[in-house]
Amino acid sequence: MNIHEKSRYHEVHARSLSDPEGFWAEAAREIDWIEPANKIFDPSMGTYGRWFAGGVVNTCYNALDRHVAGGRADQVALIHDSPLAKSVRYRSKGFASVLAPNSRCRSLTRRATHFISSWWGMLSK
Repeated sequence: MNIHEKSRYHEVHARSLSDPEGFWAEAAREIDWIEPANKIFDPSMGTYGRWFAGGVVNTCYNALDRHVAGGRADQVALIHDSPLAKSVRYRSKGFASVLAPNSRCRSLTRRATHFISSWWGMLSK
């Protein structure tokens, strides 16, 4: 059987086009919000409108913390296979091992009065 025969990609994509607000409202229910959006899409906000107007979300929490708390600490969270390396170095890391350095960094910056953003690029560590 062809792997694409089981894919729901075309069905899901068609739904996102036919009912974008309903589609994204349903997707938004799958993550944790600090403050839920008061409107899924507000076309009056800016040139292109604004999705999830009024909503506040912690992306790092949704990407890591909630999975560890939900019992998935040892499941694979990150797979790194760099096409730039001369030899194939495949690495995988669980949610807990990816969360640990982020938690240490967060505790160091907790007293900061400004936001700190880091970009790890193509690093697997």
